[in-house]
Amino acid sequence: MIQFGNNIITIKDEMYQVVRTFQESQLNNPDYNLLKKYFKCDNVFRNKGIMYFCRHIPCIDYKEIKDDD
Repeated sequence: MIQFGNNIITIKDEMYQVVRTFQESQLNNPDYNLLKKYFKCDNVFRNKGIMYFCRHIPCIDYKEIKDDD
């Protein structure tokens, strides 16, 4: 897991906006689907005892425009 700035992480070449983090010990039998809806997130990751509620940042395809002088 690579962290950029305060709230962007990269996992397997995909970028995610971190919306909320919790210590795993704070959550007792959580309903992850309900929490994802509440935080408007589409992914939950766990790393070193911390739960990351995230939104996927889609990668865009683009074509470079060159000036043909």
